[in-house]
Amino acid sequence: MKEYAKSCVFREYINVISLGNTFVQHENDEDSEFAKLSGLYSVSFVFDQIQYMMKTLRHMEAFLPFHSMFFTKQSISLLCFGVILKDEKSDVGSLESESYYCNSEESLNQLRQNLELQTIQKICTSLNMIVETGQVFPFYHDDWGLHLEITENIFFKVLENLLKNIGSPDAKVVLPVDVNSRKWRQDVAGALYTLFRDKEHVIETHLNEICRKIRKDLEYVSSQLESYKNRCHQNSISDCKYIQKKLYST
Repeated sequence: MKEYAKSCVFREYINVISLGNTFVQHENDEDSEFAKLSGLYSVSFVFDQIQYMMKTLRHMEAFLPFHSMFFTKQSISLLCFGVILKDEKSDVGSLESESYYCNSEESLNQLRQNLELQTIQKICTSLNMIVETGQVFPFYHDDWGLHLEITENIFFKVLENLLKNIGSPDAKVVLPVDVNSRKWRQDVAGALYTLFRDKEHVIETHLNEICRKIRKDLEYVSSQLESYKNRCHQNSISDCKYIQKKLYST
């Protein structure tokens, strides 16, 4: 009777449901079967996302040999010029703004750190825009969207940690300093360029280490999800397949 009732439901809604992706629960069926199916779909979704992230790592590893092309002195300078700084709650501006003179060495150091971090963020963000235009990778396609976002975040973390560990080079300045001047920002950009050039091997090594660690973690999670998916297999799926064959035979 249960199979007949399910068959009637399929017949009634055959034009609006997907037979290969539909589960019919009879009121006399055990709830555990439906719960297992719900769990299977939930785990399968997460599993697919994990596979997508692993694909991201493969793309990122293919990208690593090209990362240094984004660290040219000219590109860093242009991005540094466009950063809009803030001094506590007030806007300091960018190269296009009016002069903003800093009279405190402590305040100047804080503005410099902010400028460096925002420039690094712009460098990482520019990865997306340049790759999307196909100027670097002719094999770019639309589903790289999330790949690039993940890559951007990883790159920023690596460069931020490098800056924190190495620190900004000491530079003697005569106060007051116009932080919206081309000269001061050019000096900051030049120091970043020199740091990235001299530490290129450190950057690439750190990126590879992150990729290996993430891959290992994702492979472990993926295997656990695969095991859970197997435990969520439900007997009712075979019933649905049987009903589907029966419908086509009538």
